[in-house]
Amino acid sequence: MASTNSRRLLSSFCSVSDRAVLEPRDAAGGASKDDLASRYTTTLRLSTGQAYAHKAPIAFLGSEVDERTGTLPVRALFPNPDLLLIPGQFVTALVAETVRIERPTVPLDAVQQDREGKYVMLDDADKKVVQRRITVSEQARGSWIVETGLGGGESLIVDRLQNITEGSVVENGADAGAGDGASAADTSQPTVSK
Repeated sequence: MASTNSRRLLSSFCSVSDRAVLEPRDAAGGASKDDLASRYTTTLRLSTGQAYAHKAPIAFLGSEVDERTGTLPVRALFPNPDLLLIPGQFVTALVAETVRIERPTVPLDAVQQDREGKYVMLDDADKKVVQRRITVSEQARGSWIVETGLGGGESLIVDRLQNITEGSVVENGADAGAGDGASAADTSQPTVSK
């Protein structure tokens, strides 16, 4: 909801789940509330579905969770030079990272977990299986977004993970069976994805 004392600068208030604050905070290495707020910018979508032309930084991130809803209050101050926003108007607030950081993603099924945390299996330059510990932030489109542990471009083993162990030799599906007259790739070998 938008409210104001001045029609040229409008405050937009919304509520976000505590999880929406805690997960990015953990991913940012325990950043303070103010540091976290500075990493995000807010845009508005009007009731017509139209995007509001101006963006605004988060001006206030609440420090107390509403026990009834499990949410924290957020406020952003939007410029309103065309007086398009009206006090009391309902809008949809969209919060996004100020600077979009490209991060690698891995399919959900390729990520395994044990007592020490999440990990993936990689095919190194010597065609040997290597285990790599990763930290992930959230899921998007059937993949985990990787915060640490991968830089992008690694050869990730994405299936038949139960058939491999660290140090074992992996043949890429295109190379499997080469030289022995086989007409098809060995289906017992894991698939390697770049």
